[in-house]
Amino acid sequence: MKQAKKSVNHEKEQVEKPANAEANFIEKPNEFGKIRLTDTVIVSIIKKAVCNVSGVTRLSGSSFMDSIAGMISSQRAYDRSIEMVINEDSTLEIDVKINVAYGVNIPNVATKVQNTIRDEIKNLLGLRANKINIKIQEIEAPAKESENSSD
Repeated sequence: MKQAKKSVNHEKEQVEKPANAEANFIEKPNEFGKIRLTDTVIVSIIKKAVCNVSGVTRLSGSSFMDSIAGMISSQRAYDRSIEMVINEDSTLEIDVKINVAYGVNIPNVATKVQNTIRDEIKNLLGLRANKINIKIQEIEAPAKESENSSD
């Protein structure tokens, strides 16, 4: 299958974006060839960034449903919790569904998640996110300590 590519300028670099919407990657040519950043790599970086923010317990989803979905398909839980669009100008629009710990300041945690994602995308990939939408799915209570602890 032949893919047509469209060149656009991004931060003084030439970036090629596939013309068809099915191919989800960004190519950055340099003097040695091309570097291809797939959506899987970008989503993986987003996942790691989100999970390192204090107050976030996990990406959303039911662990039971995720286990079943993992058995019958190759789709992972975070694939359903993170949605991303690669725009023509190689900027990103990101939607992330998360669960947070009970007792945290939710707007502060959500803002910290947005800033962390923005910084990681810029620092690790040299890309820019136009929109980062955070959806709080659940508030999780802290794990209860065992009442029958051994003395």
